[in-house]
Order: sequence, then C-alpha cells, then structure tokens
Amino acid sequence: MLELDQVAALAGNVTSGDAPGYPIELFTGGRDRLTSDRIVPSGAEAGIAVYARGARIDLNGFAIRSGTSCRGTPPSCAPTGSGIGIDASGASDVAVRNGRIAGFGVYGLSLLDGGRIADLGVTATASAESSARRPAS
Repeated sequence: MLELDQVAALAGNVTSGDAPGYPIELFTGGRDRLTSDRIVPSGAEAGIAVYARGARIDLNGFAIRSGTSCRGTPPSCAPTGSGIGIDASGASDVAVRNGRIAGFGVYGLSLLDGGRIADLGVTATASAESSARRPAS
C-alpha cells in the first residue's frame, strides 16, 4: 500500500514516472491512501492523476483541497480556479472512498464508467451539477 503524503508528493516517484510536485501520478494499480490532508497549490492541474486501471484510493478520512471556492448556480468561483481534485479520466475501474475533496475550479472528481465512490464529500468546486464527472468511455 502506498502512502500519499506531502513528502512523497513533493519528492516524486510515488510510482515509477511520477514527477515531483502535483499532481501525484499513479501509474500502477493497487491500494493507496492519504496519511494527512493534501493541500494542492493553485494552478496545479490535479491533486492526484490516476492512469492505472483498478486503482483504489482511500482518503483515510482526510481531504484533498485547493484554494478555489465556488458557490451558486451557475457556480461563481473565487479566485477563478482550475484543476481537478482526483482525475481518474485516464483509467477504468478506479475506486475512491472515505474523505473529502474541496476547492477545485473544474471538478472535484473525474471518473470513467465503472468508477466507484463511497463515503466521499465533494464541495466548493465549479461543476454546476455534482462535481463528479463520468465521461463516456
């Protein structure tokens, strides 16, 4: 099991090919978990980018946050933000559970068909519908 902590995120090589900083790039499937809240810098494209089929991410009761706050319908965001909390649009059969995602200017969570969520709160993101996107595969 990989522990996704701040030291690992900044150092890189969480999985082979992961560059230092954000996003944390998961190129191999398996069970990964947060060990504390992740504060993603403004301007990062994602907090975690998943490219491995079957990845399992346990937020372990923690949050992935960025600095954007979005409210209303249609949403108004300040500061104007970008990014996705967890971008799993590059892999199928991804599961995310047990935590919170907040403050991203695009989506809190992006999953392909077959993706699963449980016990997950997604707030203050720019998506006018649910902050979770499931693009057609």
